[in-house]
Amino acid sequence: MIGYNQPVGPSFEKETVCDFVSGTCMLISAALFSFRIRFFAPYFLYYEDVEFCLWAKRFRGFSVYVPQAKILHQETSASGERLQAKSYYLARNHLLFVERCAPFGVKLRELARLPKTLAEHIGSQDLPAVIGIKDYFLRHFGHYENTKHQSRTQAPAHSDASS
Repeated sequence: MIGYNQPVGPSFEKETVCDFVSGTCMLISAALFSFRIRFFAPYFLYYEDVEFCLWAKRFRGFSVYVPQAKILHQETSASGERLQAKSYYLARNHLLFVERCAPFGVKLRELARLPKTLAEHIGSQDLPAVIGIKDYFLRHFGHYENTKHQSRTQAPAHSDASS
């Protein structure tokens, strides 16, 4: 992202067309909605804004960084459960984004790299990311609290009415 974790300077003082903008603050042309472009709900958090911008670009929409626009987005430092949720969503939704938006070569590379990615998360004891990857393959999407519970427990046994 333009300027993320970089000191403010002259290079950020001009309006710039870019690939995507953060969903934190977007002005969206009503005309784009006539193409039925929407945020993809299964992401729930992270990557949905990037995918939206890519789809908009396919329909002649564009993303622009406007330095005169100011927004205060207070993001507390992630700790505890918030950090776990962030790690979970980033791992799961990265794979979903690659599946939905990446060129075939990138999909192959990500698939080939998956064992290394898992080993890195396991090695750093990043269990939420491992669960996120697992949930991607189990097709568990939506809010972390719901998928966290589903992915850690077995489905309840169904009683057999004849017994």
